[in-house]
Amino acid sequence: MKEDKRFLALEASAGSGKTSSLAVRFVALILDKQNGRYPIISNILAITFTNKAANEMKEKIIKTFLSPQNYELSDISALLEISVDEVKNRLKDRQSDFLSSELKIYTFDAFFAQILR
Repeated sequence: MKEDKRFLALEASAGSGKTSSLAVRFVALILDKQNGRYPIISNILAITFTNKAANEMKEKIIKTFLSPQNYELSDISALLEISVDEVKNRLKDRQSDFLSSELKIYTFDAFFAQILR
């Protein structure tokens, strides 16, 4: 049975790298071609508990996408099972879509309020 990699929940103590791990996973989802097509960025959702955490996650995702560190490129490469060079190519391919898309990163409260509206 193939593992469904679309859903992920992390639970760990403060300062353990959850935000970095989630940012890498989020960017990997943006770059994950399925049947030759990239996903719609605004269809990817991340939910956290506090506004501070949501803002930190947004900042980390933007930083990871626009100027990834070598270890982040390696992590994305491993998640997608593609070369680091291919990750770099896909980052270039998706840059204009990324910059023009809304990142859907909410607190639980904001997400449920949006649903109710």
